[in-house]
Amino acid sequence: MARKTRNIAERFWEKVDKSGPIHPYDPAQGPCWVWTAGKTPAGYGNFSEGKVRVMAHRWAWANANGQIPEGIEVCHSCDRPACVRHLFLGTHGDNIRDCFRKGRANRCSGERHWSKTHQQEAARQFGEVNFAAAHPELMARGERHPNAKITETTVLGIMDLKRRGLSHREIGAALGVSRENVVAICTGRTWCEVTGLPRRPCKKRPARGAATT
Repeated sequence: MARKTRNIAERFWEKVDKSGPIHPYDPAQGPCWVWTAGKTPAGYGNFSEGKVRVMAHRWAWANANGQIPEGIEVCHSCDRPACVRHLFLGTHGDNIRDCFRKGRANRCSGERHWSKTHQQEAARQFGEVNFAAAHPELMARGERHPNAKITETTVLGIMDLKRRGLSHREIGAALGVSRENVVAICTGRTWCEVTGLPRRPCKKRPARGAATT
């Protein structure tokens, strides 16, 4: 068993370039150790441990520190997905907050929200007599909505993974959200007050038995 573990480690580290770029936020942490083999579309390293496909940075953390607790992410302090050195553990919310703290995300809210900066377009789409448009302060939206099943933190996580190039299906699998909900959020049909996307009305399904053309 020890021999097998050593062989896996040797195979892993031979795919790592330890002379990568210096940590962009804290040069004292030294250069990134860059994964040079297969990567996901978002730039994260892929590594095969036997018949199991794992993320390279997660394997590197677990190999050095032990098992990763369930529901915890391995985050990059250097913001370089291929790095397997500058890592820390955190919840998805911690990862998103780190994203905002470093200015890597732009959540438009308040006076910068689309409905404020494009009032004429909002009126054209929703109508001046639409109750929700006329009295937005009375509408329960986001987490306050009684049917809400996800949180604002999850929505921000979905948009962050979308910007990193993951597919709707991959995002849903990573965050435990259905693909349909991910599509609705990414296309502006739901949670626009959080994402800042222009709201798109949901398509109405034809009545049962109605004739189609």
